[in-house]
Amino acid sequence: MAVLDASFLVKLVLREDCSSVALRLFREAVSREEGAHVPCIVFGEVANAVWKHLTLLHDIDVDIAEKALSMLGKLQRVIRVHSIDKLLIDAFHIASTYRLTVYDSLYVALAARLGQKLYTFDRKLVEQSEGLGVRVILPDC
Repeated sequence: MAVLDASFLVKLVLREDCSSVALRLFREAVSREEGAHVPCIVFGEVANAVWKHLTLLHDIDVDIAEKALSMLGKLQRVIRVHSIDKLLIDAFHIASTYRLTVYDSLYVALAARLGQKLYTFDRKLVEQSEGLGVRVILPDC
């Protein structure tokens, strides 16, 4: 079982560096009985990243953006989505103590609650999460 953050899911819906590694790890996670887990905010974060690529970076077109969002919708069928209501207080404490964003702290809090690893392609999150008692993994690619 694994918790996946938005940077991980972006690599699943858009072709980026390390997308093939993300796809392999994702397939491994969902093939296990427990599967992959995300807080519900992940879908808004990934949609925002697609918007950023389309609108600000101009490195994808509308068709690619729409396909990415369609794939994101399909991922919801195979990922276990968790409400954030029971994670918010823990996430806020993590954010305040470790100077992480509340967004990132929600992933950490979910991983802690489930006793699982957190997979991310966000180097800053990996660096800032030392000492949290959660194994945060930056996959090699």
